[in-house]
Amino acid sequence: MSESITSPVAVKRSPIQWSYLLASSVIILTLMLVVGFLNIRNLEEDYRKSFFESSQAVSKGSLQTIEYGLKYGKTIASFYTALPIITEIHDYISSSENVSIIDLDGTVQFSVFPKKVLSPTEFKALLEKLDKDVLLKTGAQTILVGGIHHELMPIRGMDGKVSAYLEVTFDDAVLRSKTSSFTQSSGLAVLVLTILGTVVLVITLARVPTTNEKGEVRRTMLMTIMIINITVCQLIFIVFNLWTYRNMLESNATENSRFVGEIIKKNIATVISKKLAFDELDDIQPWMASVVSSAPDIKGAVVTIGNGKTSYSSAPGLAVGAGSNPSTLIVLALKPDRSNTEATLTMVLDRDKLLKKLVPMCLWSLIILLGSIVALVQVTFVMIFVLNRRALANLKDYNDKLEREVEERTREIAREKAKSDMLLLNILPPKVAEELKEKGFSQPEAFENVSVFFSDVVGFTTLSSGLEAKHLIEELSDIFTNFDRIIERHSCQRIKTIGDAYLCVSGMPVTDPLHAHKLVNAALDIIDYLHVRNRNSVLKWQIRVGINSGPVVAGIVGVQKYLYDVFGDTVNIASRMESNSEPMRINVSDRTWALIKDDFRTTPRGYFDVKGKGSMQMHFIDRLVV
Repeated sequence: MSESITSPVAVKRSPIQWSYLLASSVIILTLMLVVGFLNIRNLEEDYRKSFFESSQAVSKGSLQTIEYGLKYGKTIASFYTALPIITEIHDYISSSENVSIIDLDGTVQFSVFPKKVLSPTEFKALLEKLDKDVLLKTGAQTILVGGIHHELMPIRGMDGKVSAYLEVTFDDAVLRSKTSSFTQSSGLAVLVLTILGTVVLVITLARVPTTNEKGEVRRTMLMTIMIINITVCQLIFIVFNLWTYRNMLESNATENSRFVGEIIKKNIATVISKKLAFDELDDIQPWMASVVSSAPDIKGAVVTIGNGKTSYSSAPGLAVGAGSNPSTLIVLALKPDRSNTEATLTMVLDRDKLLKKLVPMCLWSLIILLGSIVALVQVTFVMIFVLNRRALANLKDYNDKLEREVEERTREIAREKAKSDMLLLNILPPKVAEELKEKGFSQPEAFENVSVFFSDVVGFTTLSSGLEAKHLIEELSDIFTNFDRIIERHSCQRIKTIGDAYLCVSGMPVTDPLHAHKLVNAALDIIDYLHVRNRNSVLKWQIRVGINSGPVVAGIVGVQKYLYDVFGDTVNIASRMESNSEPMRINVSDRTWALIKDDFRTTPRGYFDVKGKGSMQMHFIDRLVV
């Protein structure tokens, strides 16, 4: 009797055990491969991005040298020192295939390895793929063609327009080889964990009955075993990959930081060789900040004198002291100066940004882990209720259809939301727009230190009287669009235009201690732009500019058609500065002059009677002090 009772149960148990064993092994292997593939791809992309950014940082100083020569009348074709410059770039970027300077028509003017360059036709097609917005935002764009990455950086001529491109090429296979150790270790982990997970499952199923006395499958117990097994394997794999991935990122960041550090070190050594002392390097801090800004894995660079005091830092508040983390520092010795004073250059890695790169990997791994549990439940469900396959198939099709509809609706909502957000950002500053979206209203805000820019077109009534309305609007739109680009480049904020008048500010809604400097620089660029434009235009537009600094109140005016505006005496005085200015001159108040007098050449104008303010002293801005 006992044999007749237990035999059917024993016969049923084995196929169920082996089915679950096979399903579990396949799921474990598949998940490991998917996670491993995603992690490897993310690492390769991060490495490429970091490498390209470091390459851009290395090339930045050379680009400035070339642009400096072009600014004073040289042409690319006659700039023979360009070849040694790009050769030096190639020497520093050891992984580069070639470095070239290319004209806008695709002609190669200079190249380190001429046999490795594309034809002019191919280069012209490559340049047509460039995105101007990406170039304006990042200063470079990388395009992959035939397994070769072409990193292109614009070279701007005397008029500020792009006159050529600096190209640095990299073999994709060479860059992928940099991450081969991670690929191999991840693949080995997939194999080991799959084998271990399968062995553990075999041992567990051999010791635990999978059916009850009636021969019914104990599905809850089987799913629990499978979920625990797969979850443990996944978590081990995630932790292993995170640890390996972090080490690779730090290694790459260290390599790139040393890369950029050597460039900074060389340029400091060049200056010191001209018999200067470390405490006389007035321009080294903004220059270091400019180079470091192209390499986001680097937090900053610090030059310290032999006594340990921080002399120069590329970022405000950045210092290297006894409490600094040694794993984030790369210390390079500098040659002594004329006083035989020793100094060091310390490159500081941005550990927070490196850790943030692990977040996508964690999210993908957790999503796949949850997906594996869902997949396991579905497999169990199908195995137990095999007779309801058609119903399950119909249900799955219905669910898939609903998911597609939900996804499509979600995408439509996302597209509409993106459009509305873009429209809002075109009207309001980002900070104010976010507050308006979150709260439904925006509180007025007072700013203590702001610079205000007013401009007005000289003789606008006379100019506009002979123009058709369409032509007039086109002219103003072109001029104000270029004004917008210039002030955005200087981190200023356009408030509004009133007819031919243009109002912008600096130092709000995000405070900026250099608000006056940035606004004056923007005003100088606007005057330079109009001079260049007038040389090639029938209409000669001239403006008067007035700038004042002080406190303002800013906020949204109206409830239906939002208008972000600024108010206060500072704004009124800026308007008076404009009305008392002269064509193509920048007239600043005494308050603005006090903030920028050490960095700009100015001409005092004396005192002028200002309506409602009495006598006020004014100054003309001539140029930036070089």
